[in-house]
Amino acid sequence: MSEFAMEKLVRNAWYIGAWSDELDEKPLARTILCENLVIFRDKYN
Repeated sequence: MSEFAMEKLVRNAWYIGAWSDELDEKPLARTILCENLVIFRDKYN
């Protein structure tokens, strides 16, 4: 992503990381705003 495009994004905001049907107990890797994340849902949701 270009530097110009990053200037348009708000860092202190909520962004969708995954749809609920994508999540289970297995970790899901995503990159949001150039930050590497691991998203998962445990057995208790």
